[in-house]
Amino acid sequence: MQLSEPTTKQHISRIRRFLNHIGKEPQDVTYADIQSFLAELQTNPSNIINRDVERISPSTYANWVKSFKRYFRDFLHKEELVRSFKLPEMVFQFTKISSKDELQKAYSVLKKKVEKAIFLMYATSSLRRNTLLNLRIADVDFSMRCIMPSINGSRTKRTNFTFYNDETQLALEDYLATKKDLNPESKLFDYTGAKLKTMFKRIERKTGIHLSPQSLRKWFCSELASKNISDSYIDFFAGRTPKSVLAKHYLDYSPEKLKQIYDGARLKVLS
Repeated sequence: MQLSEPTTKQHISRIRRFLNHIGKEPQDVTYADIQSFLAELQTNPSNIINRDVERISPSTYANWVKSFKRYFRDFLHKEELVRSFKLPEMVFQFTKISSKDELQKAYSVLKKKVEKAIFLMYATSSLRRNTLLNLRIADVDFSMRCIMPSINGSRTKRTNFTFYNDETQLALEDYLATKKDLNPESKLFDYTGAKLKTMFKRIERKTGIHLSPQSLRKWFCSELASKNISDSYIDFFAGRTPKSVLAKHYLDYSPEKLKQIYDGARLKVLS
């Protein structure tokens, strides 16, 4: 189905929880089982998600419906079980974007060279969490400050090539000077998801500022938009699939053109 690995794991986790909750095998599930489960998810979610919560958000409900459709309609070819379930209407919510001052304050508490390089890489490349952690040395053109991940992702969540700024380059060089015996297949960052989570928790504990790879992606997109960079190019840097005919077929996405646009934005975090 060309889904990314994280998305696939999320669908599997929800379906497994559903089957364990109703105590049935997949072939025995009925429309009434799914209907009853979704009703309980809305009225008494703590019984299902193992957290003390009175109400789930529309996006959480939508994710469950998507998982049911992926599994029963697309995988088991039992569309009749999920045909009538609709996604809730999503109410637009304004997104809070962290300020540059907040990013600078967060960066100031980082002591390890690897953490400084990772933080700036997220903020100036717009890479997703796992894409950055899985980068190899071979995925980076250090002369152009260009990142070309070898994994393209899903149909909607792609990983196009992107860039990082001169501040990140200095931090990256400082970090790589501490590494030995690297080869093209070596991971760029010897860092795990657990360590990354700990890093952001430490930032929040010391500064009161809540950040994550996703919030740094949002900051990146907001900064480029404030510098009048086209939405189509911002989407490309962020790995989103082009939507318009113009964006898909008539814009120049060559590395040289994108590098010119990226450098022209003069993206800065520390100054």
